[in-house]
Amino acid sequence: MTGLNTDSPGKAGPNPPGAVGPRALSTAALILTVIATAAAVWLTHLRNVDHVTSRMAAETSELAGDLGLRLSTYQYGLRGVRGAIIVGGLGDMPLASFRQYMDTRDLKREFRGALGLGFIRRVPPDAEQSFIAGMRRDGRPDFQVRQLSPHPGERAVIQFIEPEAPNAQAVGLDIASEESRRAAAAAAMRTGEPILTAPLTLVQATGKPTKGFLLLMPIYRPGMPVGTAVERMAAGIGWSYAPLIIDDVLEDLDPLEADLAFRIRDVTDNPDAPVFFDTGGDVADSDVARPMDQRVSLYGRQWVVTFQARDAFLEKSNLTPSWISGLVVGALGLLLSVLLRVYLGRIDQRLREGEEKARQAALLETEVAARTAELREREERFKALAELSSDWFWEADRQGRFTAISRGIARIALPPDALIGKTRRELAANQADPGLDDYEALIREGRSFRDFGYELAGGDGQVRQIVVSGNPILDGNGQCVGFRGTGRDVTETLRAEKELRTSAPGWR
Repeated sequence: MTGLNTDSPGKAGPNPPGAVGPRALSTAALILTVIATAAAVWLTHLRNVDHVTSRMAAETSELAGDLGLRLSTYQYGLRGVRGAIIVGGLGDMPLASFRQYMDTRDLKREFRGALGLGFIRRVPPDAEQSFIAGMRRDGRPDFQVRQLSPHPGERAVIQFIEPEAPNAQAVGLDIASEESRRAAAAAAMRTGEPILTAPLTLVQATGKPTKGFLLLMPIYRPGMPVGTAVERMAAGIGWSYAPLIIDDVLEDLDPLEADLAFRIRDVTDNPDAPVFFDTGGDVADSDVARPMDQRVSLYGRQWVVTFQARDAFLEKSNLTPSWISGLVVGALGLLLSVLLRVYLGRIDQRLREGEEKARQAALLETEVAARTAELREREERFKALAELSSDWFWEADRQGRFTAISRGIARIALPPDALIGKTRRELAANQADPGLDDYEALIREGRSFRDFGYELAGGDGQVRQIVVSGNPILDGNGQCVGFRGTGRDVTETLRAEKELRTSAPGWR
């Protein structure tokens, strides 16, 4: 092997013991270049995966939350029907009165995606004929109780549904004659909570198999005790309900459909349940965009929403292709190899090599700064989107003290910073409200809560009716370390319901 002879410049001579020639050093440099190129490709791939995963997590969480909020709006319609049935006389409310009530609601605007709102009455088998006779006297001469399959038990008959024309096939249907509908109705009556059925085929929408649902809210006879499941079953007279088609519910809910595809499964009873909704369309064929599942709890059901990125989503993510990183690093490695070989022959190349490294370091620093600014901008954009929500988002520690709250709370004249570190009881207009005891019990137990209502004094001095929902934040061991959720001002909604009940004698 030949090497540099430092004793006689310009002449080659034997390498001193332990000396390494320029060819060996160049070979080593080339090997390091290959390793660095592979590392750059892999690290860029990991960075792209992390970026896409983080962005998908934020947007899928928002979309899953929007789905839950959309379904939660229907219960306000069911509450209104419940109030109308109770005020209208429970057992003898005529069809004309129910239609008159429904004329006061704008179904398409208030409850987008619902096929209608209606009332289902419990009818004992021995009272079925008298019930039919009463319906015929009320302007329905052809009224019949229809069953999907014969059964000897109590009937649960759809008495009213408006608008009736597109739902005519549902009038008179005994929902207790089908297992899924019967199970959901019984669960709602026992628990006193709104319950959603499993995916099913609605009789008024047979062209959309397993695309339908019924959302059922129990109605109890006023004055009767409802403290236990047995008491609730005894006091129940029926259900207000809304038939839903998932395609209609989600029709205008997906602003990200061009970027994300998703499909939904109901895994309440079967973890391998088939998909009942799929946006369809092509998804990105890329190893950086992995499917992401979001589990959503909705009125007694567990849904899994699986999101996948489309090509448009990746294009907007401004990813650096791995091959570009490999090309850059490989080219840089080759350049350094050449520079290294020249450096061994000419001392002035050492200075140029140092300058090149400094230049590359500056470029890397600029790139890091640009990426940091880009991430900061995206974080601010996400915060801005949260501030535009009609509700507000909040987080609290394990004791229920606020640690973060979005500026949506400012709509009731409360500055978010003034709420940090305080509990709901400390902020409540009535700190002796017994409902706060129940709420604090759920906080101590680390349990979820939904639609908890209490009074809060706004910054303008007005007492507001607030409804909040929240879920526990779990650490890696499954222990509750805090809570996060949403809040909403329902003062005007409750005032409207109260005015409806007050004005009810005028049209009963």
